[in-house]
Amino acid sequence: MLTRKRRLYIYAFTRRFLVTDAGIAVSAQVQQPFGQQFFRTHQKVQFTANAGRLNVSYPQQQIKVVILQNNRWDNAVRDIKPTFASRTTLEYNLETDAVFPAGKEWRWIDLRSFRLQSDRVATAKYSNTSTEIFVKPDMDRSQQKFNFFRDLNGMYRIETAESINPYWQADYATVNFSYVPPGNTLLPRDIYLFGRLTDYNLNDSAKMKFNIEKGVYERSLFLKQGYYDYSYVTIDPADPKRTAQFDLTEGNYWETENEYTILVYYRGLAERYDELIGITKINSLTGRR
Repeated sequence: MLTRKRRLYIYAFTRRFLVTDAGIAVSAQVQQPFGQQFFRTHQKVQFTANAGRLNVSYPQQQIKVVILQNNRWDNAVRDIKPTFASRTTLEYNLETDAVFPAGKEWRWIDLRSFRLQSDRVATAKYSNTSTEIFVKPDMDRSQQKFNFFRDLNGMYRIETAESINPYWQADYATVNFSYVPPGNTLLPRDIYLFGRLTDYNLNDSAKMKFNIEKGVYERSLFLKQGYYDYSYVTIDPADPKRTAQFDLTEGNYWETENEYTILVYYRGLAERYDELIGITKINSLTGRR
């Protein structure tokens, strides 16, 4: 950013935050889609918004909805229309618009201690100035049977077993990830290390590089001590939206535990901005029907 005094500020990162003025109640459920195409691999979000005393004259135009899966904005569902609308109630029960690929429970790496190597760590190298961690090679999970376990839904926690305050005293390490494709051959798509640890970015810093001699994909990240979820995704070169896809590396299983956030925005008839008036979270296990 360049200020009026010609000072240049370069931001290392940005973070989105939301401010809400609760004016609408939202009740939601997560369902298994009926369509054969999505029945075993996707999850459908069905919900009802009750406007109450809010003056909504034209709900189709004044109300906007955004649905997030695991706090991700890269695959957010936007601009869906209600299947039923009145001045006080809007119902959303769509078989295609509010449907998400379910993915699979996230992979994990425990880096809370650099002295005691966790189950997912293969080896570690130590010097006076740095630490290097080598994660055990990851395999294709797309054909594996679904197995439920608790995860962080793609997030991470900064923690350390060796200091009192992890945010100030935790150490850093270069962490080396590797993905072994079927047959040790190059995939027809680009593959990326994915999760909050890469800010869900699909750029060069998250892109895996294929090592021809080893027949594996590799990527190194500089990470702080903590517990990290991650996955591997691919991008179809013919997809102009560059959508992250789990089908070749992880698989999609409707039973997967995911968290969904429903955001409801309202615009007054004379206003030029959208106001966040409703927010609700629902888990695919506890909110399942």
